[in-house]
Amino acid sequence: MRYAGIFLCDRCLVRTVEGRFRRTIAMNGLISPGERVAVAVSGGKDSVSCMHMLADYCSRRRCELVAITVDEGIRGYREHGIKSAARNSRLLGIEHYSVSFRDAFGATLDEMVQKAGERGLESGPCTICGVMRRSLLNRAAKEVGAHKLATAHNLDDEVQAIMLNYIRSDLSRLHRLGPKYSPREGFVPRIKPLREVPAKEIALYSL
Repeated sequence: MRYAGIFLCDRCLVRTVEGRFRRTIAMNGLISPGERVAVAVSGGKDSVSCMHMLADYCSRRRCELVAITVDEGIRGYREHGIKSAARNSRLLGIEHYSVSFRDAFGATLDEMVQKAGERGLESGPCTICGVMRRSLLNRAAKEVGAHKLATAHNLDDEVQAIMLNYIRSDLSRLHRLGPKYSPREGFVPRIKPLREVPAKEIALYSL
């Protein structure tokens, strides 16, 4: 950890990452005993690490954890992540729900981008995906009866979002940043238990 001027062995790194994870939950009241928590799992290192830490945390605090994976329909990219999410869910004994853009919206992300281009719209895949994915995650979290929806946003993600919104003077989006956010009625409150952990440390933790 160059920013702290210390060197950690693998065991100490694991304890440090998990300690920040638990501290973020405790200091911000992210999860209460008895709650049903849904975790968004793409199958990548951040979301899988978050799921593993949440599984341990929830098992000690009488919480129920379920995993939700969104299949955007990105050809040649999404298949591996979906398999990883399903495999790790089975390993942890967690219910795993997979929802897709095609089933929910009638088209995959690839098809949406193609149609937008044909109509002369300049909407990139990230713009379309962000809105649709958040909507589908919320819908799935409500369907499984979740009290909270956990995402694996890390410290790098949060800093980037803060800087971009400052540059754009987007006060409404700045207001949403933080360890938890409760949108308008009808939306499941979102929590970010990894927001104090740098991306590099999560990558090392996941090895």
